[in-house]
Amino acid sequence: MPVTFSFRDDTILVHVNGGVDRDRLAMETKVTWGLATEVGITDRFAIVAETFGDNHENPFVHGGIRVWVIPQRWQVDTTVGAHLGAGHAGTWVSVGIRLLTPPYL
Repeated sequence: MPVTFSFRDDTILVHVNGGVDRDRLAMETKVTWGLATEVGITDRFAIVAETFGDNHENPFVHGGIRVWVIPQRWQVDTTVGAHLGAGHAGTWVSVGIRLLTPPYL
């Protein structure tokens, strides 16, 4: 169940997420969770950070920057992250592209 809290006219967003994952084959139930934030620095740049996981493993963390290449149309996210406790093998870098279209209806 995701919930977002907005502060300072959407300049600061806090996302909270909780749930349950039932693996029927393994007969195992996991409680999942996530906490993320987006902090707008300018109209085009934001800092993002997130941690997420479940009650069976160490959590994952990542953070980086979000850039609006074309405001309200084209966004690029770049983050670095790690699976805590996994050492160097549990680290990554990601680049994501988000394209927004005008409403269909």
